[in-house]
Amino acid sequence: MKKLILLTSCYLTLMACAKLHNNPTQDLYINIKTPSMQDLNFNKEGKLPQDIENEKYYDVNISGSAIKNCEVIDYGDIQIKSPGHNKIFIGDASDWDIVRIDCRKDQGEGKTKQEYDLNIEVYSPENTYKKSTKVIHE
Repeated sequence: MKKLILLTSCYLTLMACAKLHNNPTQDLYINIKTPSMQDLNFNKEGKLPQDIENEKYYDVNISGSAIKNCEVIDYGDIQIKSPGHNKIFIGDASDWDIVRIDCRKDQGEGKTKQEYDLNIEVYSPENTYKKSTKVIHE
């Protein structure tokens, strides 16, 4: 009986994760401040979509060389230090809603004039928001 309960809970968890990651995809907006700094938002207007609540943690999958070589910071000013599945704080802001990629001089371990990439997927209950970008270290 214990095994059945355990298997059932594992199955339900897997199904919930599968549904979360099979949502329709939406493209994120990149506000390129300079060649070495970019802000990722949900749209050009800077408004949160209806399925995203202000100042709440959301699951993301994030990868790319910019994580190690630049500073990738979420809305709550927390630096993302490792690729993979993370939870980040998202909020309605005047500059960036999701993350800021900062490759200015003395930010991260990057080398001057090198190009670094970032791939991000943000999972909401209704959509998957995604974007890939490249940034040049100052």
